[in-house]
Amino acid sequence: MRHAVLHDGNIHRQELRSMTRRIPFPALPFTAKMAIVSVLSAWGFYVASHVLYYGALSLFQVTMGMLCCVLVYSLKKWGRIACVLYLILFIGAQLFALVDHLTGSPASMSLLSIQIVQLILFSSATLLLLHRDTARFYGNPDSGAALTRPDPTGRG
Repeated sequence: MRHAVLHDGNIHRQELRSMTRRIPFPALPFTAKMAIVSVLSAWGFYVASHVLYYGALSLFQVTMGMLCCVLVYSLKKWGRIACVLYLILFIGAQLFALVDHLTGSPASMSLLSIQIVQLILFSSATLLLLHRDTARFYGNPDSGAALTRPDPTGRG
């Protein structure tokens, strides 16, 4: 990891650029783009489905969803790990709610389908965040190397 070098009280521009990761979205590797899009899609569907079905929304879940989206888009290794950990807990809670819904009162097919789609979206987001190429991209703090890393799909 590079350390900033002070020169006459100012940080060198090259060192300052290496401390931030400003990579345009189209320049990201395919797996990283898909992971970001899948997290945004999963949370978007969660919010929309809850508002439309229940007419209300948990402020905590909206806050955690926004935080998770920001962490993933920040391209920080710890952000990806924190989001994956939260998504795993969230998927577990969704599975518990689904089982409770199936074993409880008569099952509503619309709620059942919403819960299944949510599970699919959050599971795919988690798998894409755990993908080897995505983890390798998030683990490299040098943005120049991240841009030159070949994408095995040939799309990025």
